Amino acid sequence: MLDVAIADGCVDEVAEATNIIARMQWAEAQVRTGIEVASDTFLRTLHARLFGQVWAGAGK
Repeated sequence: MLDVAIADGCVDEVAEATNIIARMQWAEAQVRTGIEVASDTFLRTLHARLFGQVWAGAGK
């Protein structure tokens, strides 16, 4: 499947999707610890982790 994505020029989309999956797993683990997920700090951290490698303004 990755070969198809590379051939179609979708490498960025694949990398972004892979990053989002990994960060959502991180978020799920945080929820299990009982962290306050509705806090500004948590949401900014999550946003930065989700999109920080893709979008310069993530988490700011």
